[in-house]
Amino acid sequence: MKKNYLIPLLCFVAMIVIFSVILFYNYYIYVNTQEVGMDVTIGDKIGFNADKDALHFATLMPGQTGKKGINITNNFDTSIKVQIYVFGNISSLASISENNFLIGPNETKIIDISLRIPSNTKKGDYEGTLKATYTQKLW
Repeated sequence: MKKNYLIPLLCFVAMIVIFSVILFYNYYIYVNTQEVGMDVTIGDKIGFNADKDALHFATLMPGQTGKKGINITNNFDTSIKVQIYVFGNISSLASISENNFLIGPNETKIIDISLRIPSNTKKGDYEGTLKATYTQKLW
């Protein structure tokens, strides 16, 4: 009869150990995610778009670079970790000035998002999404 309790007890202990290891190595918890659209048109002339609904790089020519700044503000009482990703066919053109960083309480950082258009880039529309993920330390 005692052997019947041994296997579930060992499974329970193993689950606690695995959970503790995962918690120790990933001691950040999810706080929030923000997404914003990005787009650029590669063409024969330069254009601009001042709309605020997305990161519009408007029209750039092959060989040019466009840059936009985004403000990231921490409204929490503790530091948060910020990770930024770019998805879509625009991602191969994009670079982020600073990524995977900590930002202190009530601090604001300006992060530059740049598009470098190689001279051999095909003309057309390139779109994607910039995603910022915010996490906090558990302790």
